[in-house]
Amino acid sequence: MHRRAKSRSAEQGINRTELKRVLEHIVSSTPPSDLFELYYWVQEPSLLKIIRQLAAMPDEDREAIESFFALAQDLAVVARWDRGDRLVLEAKQLRETFSRLQCSVEDDDLESTERKLN
Repeated sequence: MHRRAKSRSAEQGINRTELKRVLEHIVSSTPPSDLFELYYWVQEPSLLKIIRQLAAMPDEDREAIESFFALAQDLAVVARWDRGDRLVLEAKQLRETFSRLQCSVEDDDLESTERKLN
C-alpha cells in the first residue's frame, strides 16, 4: 500500500514536503472518526472502485441512488440482477411502508370523493 502512494505522488509531481504539508492539513482539519472511516475504505479496494463509479455517474443518476439510500437509511438493502440486464436495489421494509402509505392515500381520496358526492 505504501508503495502505491509513493508512485502516485511521484507521477503527479508532489514532492515529500508538499505531501507532508497536505497530509498534516487533512489530519488537522478532519474529524478523527472521518479519518478512521477513510482508512477503512482504503482497506477495501472494491469499495473504492464503487465510490469512484458513483462519483463518475451523471448527477441525475447519482441523485436517484442517494435518494434511495436516504429513504432506506438503516434498513437492509438487497441487490439482485433482474433478467440479467438490470440491477435492482430493494429495501423490503421500505416497500411495505410505501404500500401502507399508498393505501392510506387511496382511503383519503375515497373519503374526499364521497364527501364531494354527498
